[in-house]
Amino acid sequence: MDEPFSHLDEITAEQMRLELLRIWEATAQTIVFITHDMQEAITLGDRVLMLSFNGHIVEDISIELPRPRSFTDRAFVEVYADLVRRFHLMRAQSHAGGDTEIAGITSSRSYGPR
Repeated sequence: MDEPFSHLDEITAEQMRLELLRIWEATAQTIVFITHDMQEAITLGDRVLMLSFNGHIVEDISIELPRPRSFTDRAFVEVYADLVRRFHLMRAQSHAGGDTEIAGITSSRSYGPR
């Protein structure tokens, strides 16, 4: 799923996120979900993969928060802040080293049997 909710209003997008989680809970199928929205990545994902512009994985981060997840929870905010920090650090390193610039945060969520 490549940014399927990006053109929806926030209320509809939130309903779709909940529906996606409901489907995942019912089927236990793996879903690969791509987004540039860090909050969405943390809300839905068990893993966040940060990719370089040329598609190389530069970070693989496990999201180990209980569901349901909410931006109002302290643990959620701490994970969010860590992702933002990592993203900006990698971006600074890529500029300093002349490597490929990090294009943004892109997440792949690995859903599956626990």
